[in-house]
Amino acid sequence: MGWDIIWSGYREKSFICGICLTKDYSALISKLEQERVTRILFFPNNKIFKKINKCHIRNDEIHILCASLYSLLNANNPLLLSLKICTQNQKNPKLKSSLYRVSEQISLGKQLSKLLRQEIKELDNYSIQLIKVGEQSGLLPQALNSISRYYKRKEKLRKKVKSTLNYPIMILIMAAIIIIFFLLFIIPSFTNILTEFNTDLPKFTSFLLYVSQSSKSNSSNIFYVLIFIFSYIYLLPKGRKNKSSLEKFSQSIYKKIFFDIFILKFRINLSLSLGMMLKNNIDIRNCLETLISTENNTDLKLKLTKIKIDIKKGKSFTYACNAVSLYPQDLNLQIKIAEETGNLATALLEIAERLEAEYQLKLENYCELLPPIALIILGIIIGFMLLSLYIPIISLPIGL
Repeated sequence: MGWDIIWSGYREKSFICGICLTKDYSALISKLEQERVTRILFFPNNKIFKKINKCHIRNDEIHILCASLYSLLNANNPLLLSLKICTQNQKNPKLKSSLYRVSEQISLGKQLSKLLRQEIKELDNYSIQLIKVGEQSGLLPQALNSISRYYKRKEKLRKKVKSTLNYPIMILIMAAIIIIFFLLFIIPSFTNILTEFNTDLPKFTSFLLYVSQSSKSNSSNIFYVLIFIFSYIYLLPKGRKNKSSLEKFSQSIYKKIFFDIFILKFRINLSLSLGMMLKNNIDIRNCLETLISTENNTDLKLKLTKIKIDIKKGKSFTYACNAVSLYPQDLNLQIKIAEETGNLATALLEIAERLEAEYQLKLENYCELLPPIALIILGIIIGFMLLSLYIPIISLPIGL
């Protein structure tokens, strides 16, 4: 299968880097030399070397790239020239290298959407889907403008979530430090006091004392486990197969816990993509075929397939959406009226805007819940430990 390798080098005095899957280093060196890359170095693909080599692409960089391409294409510049201009002005070494390869392949007549999917992994399916729609409909600048605004909002939301999470994460770290301090230093002294009285202890107190003794006797093992976790996350290189399995697991947990947010995001992407395609006179069956081919979730892909089959049978889009419970009733009514009046594309774009505002509001509400939840968890843990220690002492006979 091979490993993801970070490579770095220079092309025309500009530092560039990238990530690729390889088993044969000599073949990779030959390929990079053909692309006029010199002073080539290889590193394991982990977070530390990614940070050192600046081998990651941020949301705001994708926003700026798409906005620049939109401006250049909107001024009637050819796609190849626009890409070359963006490549020359690009400061991110990984993005610069990716854009260079995209430009080379575009000159050979390849599709932009397929090339971006291969070269810029940070672009999600929704963005690739919009670019593909833009290529098919001849409205690539508008698609890039939509992606630019999408990543601008995404980066703004990411920063907001990150700033909101800083406080609960700090609380949880402090809680972990306090718990470790209690288990290793405070509780052992209480253990000696409680054993002197030779009385039966409550089960939760016995459990706490057992945990404390186990932690103290295995403190070195705990330290090694923490080192292993840190190494696995930040230092160990990971093959794409392992990485994708980890991503699938985290996504499945995310979908189960935040199902309403996940389905809301799907409805936004579906409404916006369908609205754009229908507005450019693309047949709805072709639109659904494009959406099915780019959707990764099996359940959602099945729903889109059922909608497509119903439409082929002559059913309306509203009926097909109702059959799979794709939209809530109020939106189904809006879609039904729009379909009857011939304004389905406009209605879907309006629905996408409305759902996007709802999505941001829900996400913000979830983030605001985290600090009080973290405080409650911290209070429960410390309260449990204190009660477990003091209840046996309080319940002792007065004469002792």
